[in-house]
Amino acid sequence: MFSNVLESSAKVSLLTTPYLWNKWLLKLSQCLS
Repeated sequence: MFSNVLESSAKVSLLTTPYLWNKWLLKLSQCLS
């Protein structure tokens, strides 16, 4: 049970981290241009 929760949360963080990076980089590039 607990390992399943860890596994799913790890997958979620792996999916959301690039998404957050993309949003942040877009904001940064808009500020610089």
